Amino acid sequence: MTIDRVDNNTLWNTLEREARELANSEPTLKALLEDSVIRHSSYSSALQHLLLTNLKATSQLASTLPALINEALTKDKTLVSASVADIKAIIERDPACTSSVEAFLFYRGFKALQTYRVAHYFWNQNRRTLARLIQTMIVDSYSMDLHPGARIEAGIFIDHGTGIVIGETARVARNVSMLHNVTLGGTGKTTGIRHPNICEGVMLGAGCKILCNITVGKNSKVAAGSIVLKDVPENTTAVGIPARVIHKPIEEVPAYEMKQEVDEN
Repeated sequence: MTIDRVDNNTLWNTLEREARELANSEPTLKALLEDSVIRHSSYSSALQHLLLTNLKATSQLASTLPALINEALTKDKTLVSASVADIKAIIERDPACTSSVEAFLFYRGFKALQTYRVAHYFWNQNRRTLARLIQTMIVDSYSMDLHPGARIEAGIFIDHGTGIVIGETARVARNVSMLHNVTLGGTGKTTGIRHPNICEGVMLGAGCKILCNITVGKNSKVAAGSIVLKDVPENTTAVGIPARVIHKPIEEVPAYEMKQEVDEN
């Protein structure tokens, strides 16, 4: 299933209902669920609270951070719709996820992505030092380094999340999945676009490294632990160090199936 259209209200209704049901069945979590979901009137409000309470802010920024997050989510409506698409990606692609409220509250990759989107907003507003400060907060809070200059679209699933590095000029199209310790990095001192372009439907296996200004084509797969230094054509698999391209993946859209197995025959 592709996530091309999202409905904020539908997800919010589901999130609120699940939170109330969980609060009744697990009283230990009632205070958390009321504070994080139930007391809010909208998904946007709950999202702002989530980002604020999960970030390790410096004391100098703590008092202004609520207004900054509110500004980004209010002035750029795509941040909320992208967030909804990211939650749907988790639910559809991770069999370990049992509910939207679980994805919303506990998934490190999801929370880091939403904070990156706030930083990216300020980067585009030419408030780049502020954007870089928020980037450091992502590193400190989630052990992921997402540069605010990178372009990351919606419907992204980052499984486990720890150790993800995405460089300044990297581009990640919609409906991409990646696992922990993935690097989208540059090499040398080249200026301009110097990081990878990851196309729609790609799955990046755990620990893979994709370096310099190359393209991983639509609906391709990069196997776990691979180091990719050259373009990967559409509908193929890259495997090894350095990576070589082998035949078409078994899956039509690897990002949706999340299968890390590679058949080299």
